[in-house]
Amino acid sequence: MIKVLCNGVFDLYHIGHVWHLEAAKKLGDELWVSVTDDLHVNKGPGRPVYPMEHRIALLKKNRDVDKVIGVSGLLEALEIVKPSILVKGTDYRNGLHEVHEAYCAKHGIRITYTDTPKLSATEMINESFRRSQS
Repeated sequence: MIKVLCNGVFDLYHIGHVWHLEAAKKLGDELWVSVTDDLHVNKGPGRPVYPMEHRIALLKKNRDVDKVIGVSGLLEALEIVKPSILVKGTDYRNGLHEVHEAYCAKHGIRITYTDTPKLSATEMINESFRRSQS
């Protein structure tokens, strides 16, 4: 069985997330999604907008997602899931943190990237805030 892992915050779940997960599911038999817990989200003040439990509940409704777990970060997710493939978005094409790349290399986990458009919840929130201030 080919187990695929996607990891992220998934705050303000949007169509970019849907496309990313759909592309990731096509790479294997089982798609796991790990969601960064509230304490470890590093997206700026007021984030995450939604608590981890809400973000997990939304992801569980996605038909491409087989399992969803809450984690402190990617390393914990890799250790729990033990995937065959780690899938990240286009914004990570220049490389992951060296600790994550080393872990994947040591455990034979292939790292791949989806070609789906980069849509940023952070940028959407910031743009909305700018509009409300003008």
